Amino acid sequence: MASKSWLDQLDLVEQQFNEVSAVVVNGKPEELEAASLALQQLSVDFLRMIDGVGRSKAAPHAVVLRLKALSEGVYTLRGSILRRAALVDQALKIVVPTEAGATYSQKNGPYGSVARQTGAFKVLAA
Repeated sequence: MASKSWLDQLDLVEQQFNEVSAVVVNGKPEELEAASLALQQLSVDFLRMIDGVGRSKAAPHAVVLRLKALSEGVYTLRGSILRRAALVDQALKIVVPTEAGATYSQKNGPYGSVARQTGAFKVLAA
């Protein structure tokens, strides 16, 4: 049977996951980093507790279901964060437009321009 301490830790992980989800929904990027770091730390602590008890021991079915739900929630949350990042990128392109092809110009052919000499070597002799 699972010990009370790591069940409490699982509760903390779930609460922090819900907080991260709320921050993503509310669109508060300044709070997302802190909430995500807290979720990461709680998850690491939870895994250490499980390792201390031993992963080979069978967990109660209810705990397994909670872990599966949390895993699916993290997958969904990741998708939400990626969609929000894509929207921010699109908005940024509208606010700060860039010239297409500014980085790699094709004016000089497919391999770029011929390198300019610096004038450091006036004569090359072998």
